[in-house]
Amino acid sequence: MRIPVEPELRRLDARREELDQMINSVRRRDGGAVEPAEQAVERTVQRLQQLASELFSLPKPAVREIIRHLFVKVIGDMETRDVVVSIALPSWATQPAGGDLAAMCLGRSRQSSTSSETHQDGMLLLADGTCQYVRSNWSSCYECRRQPRLAA
Repeated sequence: MRIPVEPELRRLDARREELDQMINSVRRRDGGAVEPAEQAVERTVQRLQQLASELFSLPKPAVREIIRHLFVKVIGDMETRDVVVSIALPSWATQPAGGDLAAMCLGRSRQSSTSSETHQDGMLLLADGTCQYVRSNWSSCYECRRQPRLAA
């Protein structure tokens, strides 16, 4: 039995041309310049340092939203008090500082409980880790260890 592949090849060719046009339009818009990686990393570090300095002055809903974007997964075991976390770098952290950090948050309300879920944020997963609750005679704390990520 022979399966016709021509329609699929035409579809894939059309999709490739569409993607090529998108790439070319972005290059024209940005002047074709690509920012060096070191410069992008430095800008991101500066942005996160700015965030750290502004964090305590932001409204609580904005802080909650920032935490929600940085810690994409937090699972706690109520019995053992162990915690599993996934930490990510949201796409807005790599953008040049252009305004108020509180303005990035959509905010939630009873009238619009899904308002902050309407725009999915691209992110770079930085680390997964586990934290074990440790209690000593003098204090209680967590011992955290980074977990290796498996290749997808």
